This record gives sequence, structure tokens and C-alpha cells, in this order.
Amino acid sequence: MSAETAQADALQLVERLNALLDALAVRGLRAAGSEERARLASHRDALHDIGAAHLGDALAQLLLDLDAGRREAARTLLQARASVRVFERLLSLRLVCAELRRSRADAEQT
Repeated sequence: MSAETAQADALQLVERLNALLDALAVRGLRAAGSEERARLASHRDALHDIGAAHLGDALAQLLLDLDAGRREAARTLLQARASVRVFERLLSLRLVCAELRRSRADAEQT
């Protein structure tokens, strides 16, 4: 798998995670059921697998706070959302830079 393909896959993962975190923020953390927690755990594992352990750790902390019913879960959610958004921007920039390099190389060949 090429680096660009891996980055594109990671970006899709992050987009799905953003949608989940946004839904949790809108609906409220108390409404998070077993399905949402399972999806968070799945995203946590996937993030660890792609090398974004810092994001996986943020989701792990969110799951711990949710399971314990801690009030800090809201702050943990906001911190996780911010970290995921920064990561998404970095991935997007890398993909755009790769596309620009490819376009420039194609233009130079013609």
C-alpha cells in the first residue's frame, strides 16, 4: 500500500470519527449507548493500528470517563475532537501536497 493510499484511508477513518464525535456532542454523552461505545472502541483500535496512538489514547480516556460516569467526559470529548480535527487537517494537507507534486511532475513530462 502506498503512503498516499494509507493517508487517504486514514483520512476516511478520521472523517467517520469526526461524525461520531459530533453526534455525541450534539446528542449528549449520557445518550451514548453500547453501539456508540463500540464504535469509539473500534476507532481507538484503528487509530493505534495506523500509528496515531495519541488519538487512540484520547478515545480510550473518553471511554473510561463514559464508563465511570465522570463529569470530565465532556472536557475529554472536546479535547479529543480538537485533536482529531488537527490530525484531519494535517492529513488533508499531506494529500494535497502529494497531488500537487504529482501534477507538477506530469506537467514537466509533457
